[in-house]
Amino acid sequence: MTQRIPDRQRITDRLTSSIRTALAAAGLPDAGECPWEVPRQTEHGDYATNVAMTLARVAKRPPRQIADAIRTYFPASPEVDRVEVAGPGFLNVFLSPAWVAGSVREILDSGGAYGRGDEHRGLRIRLEFVSANPTGPLVIVSARAAAVGDSLARLLSSQGAAVATEYYVNDAGTQFEKLALSLEARVREAFGEEATIPDGGYAGDYIVDLAVRYLEAHGTAPGARRPDALELPERERIEHFGRWAVAHYLADQRRVLHDYGVSFDVWTSEQRDVRDRGLAEKVV
Repeated sequence: MTQRIPDRQRITDRLTSSIRTALAAAGLPDAGECPWEVPRQTEHGDYATNVAMTLARVAKRPPRQIADAIRTYFPASPEVDRVEVAGPGFLNVFLSPAWVAGSVREILDSGGAYGRGDEHRGLRIRLEFVSANPTGPLVIVSARAAAVGDSLARLLSSQGAAVATEYYVNDAGTQFEKLALSLEARVREAFGEEATIPDGGYAGDYIVDLAVRYLEAHGTAPGARRPDALELPERERIEHFGRWAVAHYLADQRRVLHDYGVSFDVWTSEQRDVRDRGLAEKVV
């Protein structure tokens, strides 16, 4: 079905064409392009233009007189209900309620096909959003980022763009190490050992819960046999606890986003896809 619902640009293009027709009929200079705006107050119409004022010098007539002439010769159209002159020469255009109602009906009938186009066909876009650190549960700001990012991806796709959505996983560096050391500290505390959360580490209750899950996953429990990982050298311990924590939180983030209705085409690991491949060094 061919849509007749125009976007704002197409509406203003039609209104500009009508303005030019009216100017020609009134024997006034051509306006070329007309500046349009959407008034803040509904009593000023759906669209407004000051074209009469911009033509005053060329036409050698008062703006109000030019505006009156445009209103008089403005051609009838199904989209426009009326044109009013306001102030020193503003033209306020009111769209036809019947036409607007018909447009709404056609939008509803079009369903998911409404608004689709091919303006961006051939354009390839990599859209990265959310990308929360895998150091804990998602927070409300991630919900906003997911909603905005996913909506933008869908809009771009609806206009023909080839969109690939990406979630960048920050699973390397300082925050990764602090997460690993925080989890290790809570695991040690479960066995009565003294342990300290590193400065800037993760001290929330969710890390205590994470330690319990870690022990369950490794077939042990607080007060029972200590995990073998606690005996590893420091760098190996950081890698072990950090990778386990990241995998846990990343799985949780995937689940939450899936339930939220948001999916990603690409999940990029900073460690695996960037650092291990030496991409940063290659760029530098």
